[in-house]
Amino acid sequence: MAALKDERISEQLVVDALDTVIGWHQDELVPLGKILNADTRNRYVHSSFFDLATDPANGFDPQNPGRKFDAILLDIDHSPTEYLNASNASFYTTENLSLMAEQLKPKGVFAMWSQNLPEESFIELLKTVFDSVESHIVPFYNPFLGNESTNSVYVCVKE
Repeated sequence: MAALKDERISEQLVVDALDTVIGWHQDELVPLGKILNADTRNRYVHSSFFDLATDPANGFDPQNPGRKFDAILLDIDHSPTEYLNASNASFYTTENLSLMAEQLKPKGVFAMWSQNLPEESFIELLKTVFDSVESHIVPFYNPFLGNESTNSVYVCVKE
């Protein structure tokens, strides 16, 4: 949703493998649903992020196969080593990250959220694909724990 605050964004695709989750957004049963639905630049894509990421010939946009993007933002697994589904592990390889990176325009950005602190082994893996790799620790107040927590974001640029 934060991406839509930037006027330079002409379109945002939200990819989800679960039709039910897309329905929750469309029916405004989740907090961001109303905001996303109110913005005509937002569009939902019902598919597996990982399947689309590793198929650059078709890519993320079923209406425009092979389309290149300025940014690809990933928030699925808990971290690059703690997966929601064990089959997701195959994405975190040089080969599959490279296939995803093919879908970025020059100077395109890949960013990924993680609930863990930055992992040096993942940073080194990202460097096999991207020209610039940074990790950032993001502190925030966690109301569920009642204290300060941290997550991290990896930010990578393809020149």
